Amino acid sequence: LLNAVNYKEVSPNGKVAIILGNEGAGVQPELIEIADQSVTIPIYGRAESLNVSIAAGILMYHLKR
Repeated sequence: LLNAVNYKEVSPNGKVAIILGNEGAGVQPELIEIADQSVTIPIYGRAESLNVSIAAGILMYHLKR
């Protein structure tokens, strides 16, 4: 995503909705267009992708802090 930032740079302000897509299809373009912010989660090492449930957990933990 062009304007995506590292998830650690986002500070929630009010209510938050997390939209996640799978590796094959991703998120629908219409949802990306209306999103206030897109984020990325860096992957270290040799992993090719991050399981969506793991990604959800990382984001929820970060937003709850």
